[in-house]
Amino acid sequence: MWKIVLPGISMIGVTYAFARYSFGLFLPNISADLNLSESQAGYVGSAAYLAYTAALITASIFISKSGARHIVLLSGVTAILGMLGMAASPNFIILLLSAFVAGLGSGWISPAFSQIVVQSLTPDLQDKGNTWINTGTSVGIVLTGPAVLLFSEQWRWGYVLFAVLAFGSVWWNAAALTNKTEDSAAPARLKFGKKLLMDARFLIIASIGIGLASSIYWTFSRSYVTMVHDNNTAESAVF
Repeated sequence: MWKIVLPGISMIGVTYAFARYSFGLFLPNISADLNLSESQAGYVGSAAYLAYTAALITASIFISKSGARHIVLLSGVTAILGMLGMAASPNFIILLLSAFVAGLGSGWISPAFSQIVVQSLTPDLQDKGNTWINTGTSVGIVLTGPAVLLFSEQWRWGYVLFAVLAFGSVWWNAAALTNKTEDSAAPARLKFGKKLLMDARFLIIASIGIGLASSIYWTFSRSYVTMVHDNNTAESAVF
């Protein structure tokens, strides 16, 4: 099980924590260097969420056509390219496009790894495997905090470091997820329609509420405690 789970944890951490959520932690310094307005910062954060949504919608199609292993690796590659683009961004537009590319992997990776788990683990281990793999977000966030402390003033180098770590994760997953982990089984799909929407209406409403709150928090929380409460770099990063 751990041959699949450990590289999965690393890839979830790369695509969620490094490629998406780290933007909010670096935002005060990014805004200062690129002269971003609050609206522009919001657009960049929204671009990553838009990419995440688009990737989720297309995930089952891509997995069916290309296989889960290829989508896992593609998720890592988009994270690398997006973070390198953010590191090199000279202006708002390049930063926006790079954030979009970086956000794609987070939408593809969870469905792809769910399929890998189904194909690779026995039924009694699948829930346990998925649970461990999805702890990667928290593991990545814990690692992101010290990186912000070290590279807060040099946020571009912080993204370069994340891209290097992402490359290592892609290499690890390429080695661990051989073609033998896949079979011809296609990802399970629900038939989309009015009945499904009605059955899931309360879940959808709750998800929208959580999404609105969390997207604002992940993007602006460090900027808020820095600007409104005068926390210094170390205090806001620890927060």
